[in-house]
Amino acid sequence: MSALPTPVAQHLPPATSFRDVFRTDWLQPLAPGDDWYQMLTVNSRDRKMNIIIRDLRRSAEKAGEQGFCSMILTGHRGCGKTTELRRLEHELRDTFFPVHLTLNESFREDFDYSLLMLTMSEEIMVRFEAAGMPLNPALGEEVALWFAEQTISTQEREVLSAEIRAEAQAKGGFSLAGFGLSLLSRLRAQAVGSLERRVEIKQRLQLKPDDLLRRVNSLLAEARAELKRRGQPERLLVVHDNLDRLGKDAAVQLLHQSGYVLQQLAADCIFTAPVPTVLAPHMLTNVFPSYYSLPMITLRNRADEVVEDGVEALAGLVERRMDISRLFDSRDSLRRLCLASGGSVRDLMRLLIGAVREADVDDKDRIDGQAVEQAVTSLRIDYEQHLVPERLYYPRLAQIHRTKGSGYAGSEDGGEEAADKDRSSFGAMLLNGTVLEYNGRENWYGVHPVVQESRHFTEALAKYDRTRAA
Repeated sequence: MSALPTPVAQHLPPATSFRDVFRTDWLQPLAPGDDWYQMLTVNSRDRKMNIIIRDLRRSAEKAGEQGFCSMILTGHRGCGKTTELRRLEHELRDTFFPVHLTLNESFREDFDYSLLMLTMSEEIMVRFEAAGMPLNPALGEEVALWFAEQTISTQEREVLSAEIRAEAQAKGGFSLAGFGLSLLSRLRAQAVGSLERRVEIKQRLQLKPDDLLRRVNSLLAEARAELKRRGQPERLLVVHDNLDRLGKDAAVQLLHQSGYVLQQLAADCIFTAPVPTVLAPHMLTNVFPSYYSLPMITLRNRADEVVEDGVEALAGLVERRMDISRLFDSRDSLRRLCLASGGSVRDLMRLLIGAVREADVDDKDRIDGQAVEQAVTSLRIDYEQHLVPERLYYPRLAQIHRTKGSGYAGSEDGGEEAADKDRSSFGAMLLNGTVLEYNGRENWYGVHPVVQESRHFTEALAKYDRTRAA
C-alpha cells in the first residue's frame, strides 16, 4: 500500500461550459471542505458514518493496548467510500492523527498481512517525516534491518546498505528518517516490482508472525509517543483504503483468515472490504464485530418504483459541479442520467463526462437527449464486456431482477461444490458492479439499470417470465 496524498479542497464554482468540465478530474475523491461535496442523507448514509465516528471516539477513550478498534467498511466501488473516509478523518482530527493508505495495483491478487505490515511501516515513517515529526531514526533502522534480515541474504543486505549509504552521501547525507526508511522503501519496491520476490518476502515473513507483529507495533508505539511529544492527538487512525479492489482469494485470506492478526495492530484501523466477503460462508462479521456497509443510493425500490429522494440527492451532486440551466437542455436529461447510474456516484460521474463528450463532439453547448442516450449506451457496452459468456450470466440476472435476491444458477441438490461455484459467480457480479446491493430497512439486490437495457438481458427476462408462467 502507499500513502494517499491529502487532497486539497477545491473552491470552484459550478462549471458553466464544457471547457470547465474538462479542466477537472471528476472521478477523484473529494477533500473535506470541498465546495463540490454534498452530504447524502438518503439511505442513512450520513447516519452510518456518524455512528463510525462515535465508535472511534469511544475507542479513543479507552486506555492501554486493548483500547484499539479495528473495523470493516464495505460498499460497492464507486459508492463514495473514499470521500466519506476523508470526511471522517477530518471530523476526527482533534482525536486522531490519520494515515490514509491506498492499495498498490500490483498487490490485487496476492496481498497478505505480511505485505500490509511491511508497507504500512514504511508509510508511517514517510507520513511522519512529511509532517515534520520524523520518528526515532534508531528505531526505524532497527525495524528496517529486521525486515531485511528476514527477507534477503546477508550478502544482499550488505550490497543494498552500501548502495543506500553511497546515494545518501552523494546527496549530502541522510534526512532525519535515515537509513531505516531508505531500506524499507527498497524492500517494498522489490515486493511491488517482482512477483517472485513478493512471494519470497511473504513466505519468509510468515515464518515469524509474532516477531513481525511485535516489530510493527514498536514502530506504532513510537509514532504515538512522537505525537504526544509534539502536542498532537495521541491516537493513530490508519485507513486501509481500496482493499475492496482485492481479488476474492486475496481478500478472504487477508481479512477473514488473517483478521485476528490485523486486530492486534496497536493502532485504530479501518479496513475497506469487497462486498462479496461479507457473504456466507466467510461472514466477516464473525471476525470483525465492528462492521459497516455504506449503501448504494436507492433510486428504485423493490417494487421498481422511483424513489424521488434518491434521484434528487444525485441531482444535487451534479448541481454542485455544473450549472444545470446552462449545460442541460432539460431537467429530464439530468434525471435520465441519474436513474441510469443505479445510485453509483462514480457511474453518475462517468455518465456525465460521457454525455459532455458526446455533446461536445457534435459542437453542441448543452447536453441533450441524444448525448445522454449515447453516454448510457457506452456505459452499457462497458458492462456487457463483464458478462461473457452471456448464457452463464443473463439468466441469473433476470432471476435477480425479479426476486431481488441472489438468484441461483444451478440445481438445489448440487452439493457444497455447486454452492461455492454459485457464490463465486454472484460475488463476481457484485465486484464488477453489474449487480448492486441496496439496504435500508432490508437488504436486497438489483441489476444495474444500464445492464437492464441490454438485448441479452431483455431476452433472458422474457424467457424467465415465460418459464414462471408455465
